[in-house]
Amino acid sequence: MCIASENLTSNITALNSSTDDLDITTTDYANQTSNLNQSTTNTTLEEGVTAAGEEQSTPQSDTPTPQYNNAQGIWIHRDDLRNIDVNALVEAGVTDIFVKVSRLVDYQTTLDSLAGVKEMVSGRGIRIHAWVTCFLDADGKWVDPLGTYSYTVQVPFQQTVKVAYQEAYKSWYKSYYKSWYKSWYKSWYKSWYKSGSKWKYKWRYTWKYTWKYTWKYVLKYGWNYRTAYKYVTTTSYRTETRYGTDTGLNDELVQFTSKLASSKLVDGIHLDYVRYPGTAYKYTGGTEAITQFVARVNTAVKSVNPSTALSASLMPEGSVNAYYYGQDYSKLATYLDFLVPMVYKGNYKADTDWIGRMTNYIVSQANGKPVLVGLQTYRSDNDLSRLPAAELEQDINKALEKGASGYVLFRYGLVDLSFLGGTSYSPPETGSSTNPPTPTPEPSPVYFTLDQIGDAAGRVKNFILENQRLPNYVLISSREVSMPQFLYLVSTATIHANNGIRNSIALVNAGDPLEPSEDVKSGNINCPELVDIAQSIKNFMEASNRAPNYAASSLGKMKLETLLSLYSRVLDFYCTNQRMPNYATVNPWISPVQSSGPVTSPGDLQQYLAATSNCQSNDPQIIALAQSITTNCASSYEMGLAIFNWVRDQLDYSWYYNTQKGAVNAMLTRTANCCDMSHLIVALCRAVNIPARYQHGTCNFNSGSYGHVWAELYVNDNWISADATSNANSFGIIKNWNTNNYIWKGTYAQLPF
Repeated sequence: MCIASENLTSNITALNSSTDDLDITTTDYANQTSNLNQSTTNTTLEEGVTAAGEEQSTPQSDTPTPQYNNAQGIWIHRDDLRNIDVNALVEAGVTDIFVKVSRLVDYQTTLDSLAGVKEMVSGRGIRIHAWVTCFLDADGKWVDPLGTYSYTVQVPFQQTVKVAYQEAYKSWYKSYYKSWYKSWYKSWYKSWYKSGSKWKYKWRYTWKYTWKYTWKYVLKYGWNYRTAYKYVTTTSYRTETRYGTDTGLNDELVQFTSKLASSKLVDGIHLDYVRYPGTAYKYTGGTEAITQFVARVNTAVKSVNPSTALSASLMPEGSVNAYYYGQDYSKLATYLDFLVPMVYKGNYKADTDWIGRMTNYIVSQANGKPVLVGLQTYRSDNDLSRLPAAELEQDINKALEKGASGYVLFRYGLVDLSFLGGTSYSPPETGSSTNPPTPTPEPSPVYFTLDQIGDAAGRVKNFILENQRLPNYVLISSREVSMPQFLYLVSTATIHANNGIRNSIALVNAGDPLEPSEDVKSGNINCPELVDIAQSIKNFMEASNRAPNYAASSLGKMKLETLLSLYSRVLDFYCTNQRMPNYATVNPWISPVQSSGPVTSPGDLQQYLAATSNCQSNDPQIIALAQSITTNCASSYEMGLAIFNWVRDQLDYSWYYNTQKGAVNAMLTRTANCCDMSHLIVALCRAVNIPARYQHGTCNFNSGSYGHVWAELYVNDNWISADATSNANSFGIIKNWNTNNYIWKGTYAQLPF
């Protein structure tokens, strides 16, 4: 059902007059969000790079900015611009569009794109806002708004270590042997003489041969070997984290927004990812840094064009929003013309009433500034099924009922078509036949070399390993490439690499999959099948201009995320080794199991780095093995993954009670129960400065319920489960027992049994 603009406007006006508000308290909100996974709270908007650090200034408001009561907006990614149906937007009552731009793209290209959008909506009553990302870099990594950054250095130091070696020594030992011998002896015998009827005795010598066995001891002299120890002073290296400060990114982004405002091509600047990734509480002055940055942008934008509206995407986490994300609604409202909280019920596993409660709270904190509630038009980031128009209207009405001045939909291309009039793309009216409009020329195609795509594949591979999600985009030769587009590039590049083709590959338009699905098991796919799958992906995308819902393989169906992880690794291997891999390993795309939230105090973590009697993380053999396993790892997550895989793949499970071996003997014998496997994982992790601990519970296996121990590693600010007792398990994923139904018994820095 299409909502006519005049009807929706009247609804907004009526609903804004409602006084039936529902306050939300900190306790209420904590109860709702305590079980949320950090990965699901992040907005799906694309995000960029900057930092913060100057004092706040008073916002300039000499010229009144446009009023944003009764506003109805939609976010539009740049790739969707050519498919916009302006008539449908107007019919649906859309008053504002938020168009994705990037400071990393050539600025003239950005201006040309915005000029095309302005011409497209000219005279249609639609305002244009430049949607700018803030605190993400080109690789999608978060940048500290304070401008601080960390780096690692290898620091040499002298240490005396106990070294084992084989020592030769002489030894005596006894030997048993059998011998044969011959004997000669004298004997008495009796003879009978008949005469006289007497017995007489007489000596007679006789030879007798007898064979007998006997045992004798003899001493033999020989060489043997034994293990000995000596102390050696060596030069070793340790990794130290150091910190620096660079606020240049802040300045660059402020200048970029100022230039956009002065271009007269936009009506507003919309800041996205202007926040911390849930870690603001760890940084002294984190909330102030966010506020100061927005204040700087306000001053820069208003000084060149006072009528330019400034807005920002905000997290919807109520009274704890400033604590986790550094976004204080009241303080930011001072510098924003309107606020856009991203109240995405699907990502929070919430309902329409939750939208009302969040809206009500944020409106109460906005100091009278308009609040345009950002609403998700699909089920969740894990399920891109479009919400029915009726459900979307229900969400809108609830937000308006609780005080919202309007709404913004995320995003164009994922909205139920019936909400926008039931149409797909159709060109705008052409006018009279005697005065046809000038057609917009098609842009020149963009090509990338195999080496450029391979370099990007390496960066995407590392990003996935570090963050356990896809980046929003990857930068290739100053061009933002979306993930569906990148799937086409790596698939085609894989085919070229296998066939020895060095031709450049054209960038194509590619939309997201419509109904992604996955049903794949872990395993290996050989090179010929990898090429066949890549060819099927290429053929599909060229025919449909979108990524497939899945690609079929011998291991099952693989969705976009799994395919990008797979082919990024394949192409990175090719560019590094100049040959195709014999096979590639596939794992289902499942976020790591996080047993609990992040530890916030360094003191809490210190106990999970200490050596113990069975967790001998300071043993030279453990240290040497840990360093060998992690030598090529680029992050703590990658190190934890490598250690887990080594223990799972190199040790056999053996059943016995409690600890019997400890980490060192488990390593030497290559067989252990759950306790000793956990000892080895924990020791190896602590040896390379990764906090690790033990979990204990009564767990339900297929064969019954038993006491069980597994390890947890602290990487990426979260505890990740590591149960190496079954080949069915992977890092963060436990399959050999029911993780949804077990009796927890304890968490330990040192296992007590």
